[in-house]
Amino acid sequence: MFLPTQAKAVDPYEFQIYGYATQGKGVFSPQLLNSFVPYGRTEGDGGTSGTFASQSMMRTAIELEYGLTKKIDFATYLNFARPAGEDVQFAGAKARLRGRFAEKGVLPIDLGWYIELEQWQRSINGDVLELEFKPTMQKDIGRVSIIANFSFEKVVRGESKSDQLFEVGYATEVSYQKSNRLRFGIQFYGGPGGGQKHEPGA
Repeated sequence: MFLPTQAKAVDPYEFQIYGYATQGKGVFSPQLLNSFVPYGRTEGDGGTSGTFASQSMMRTAIELEYGLTKKIDFATYLNFARPAGEDVQFAGAKARLRGRFAEKGVLPIDLGWYIELEQWQRSINGDVLELEFKPTMQKDIGRVSIIANFSFEKVVRGESKSDQLFEVGYATEVSYQKSNRLRFGIQFYGGPGGGQKHEPGA
């Protein structure tokens, strides 16, 4: 996994790239997502939390996903954070809809869509309400899959509301299906570069 530039539109609670396929009507899928930052920012300002440093931070997301129809999924998330030297605390909640267009293989590239509403605790993120939309694209060539997600995120309420129209980011994956139970892949996360110098870390 690579972060070539500072990508504010990347959600640190959910490093996940979405392919074309949906769950299917009536399918329920709970997930537990965990991440830990061994080397990150030593101060909160400018990172993924305006208050807490990302250095040694542990994040947990509880995801509950359900297939509303054959082509549309709904999911809700409960996010928790444990900054270094602090107790575990509630970070925020999210709700999203994800879907796909034509059946697989009908279009030259399989296309889908994703829309999400994020609510954050002010102690974690000064942008307390955000709306995100991303088109999803996938192309399968034999056992190789190429996936691209392009995110457009708008701060609805919070400190950065008037800074810019959208925060833009991308997430891509190239993977190889070795067997029914094993897939190898590499992922890239990033966003448009700028003239400002950024520290490493998430």
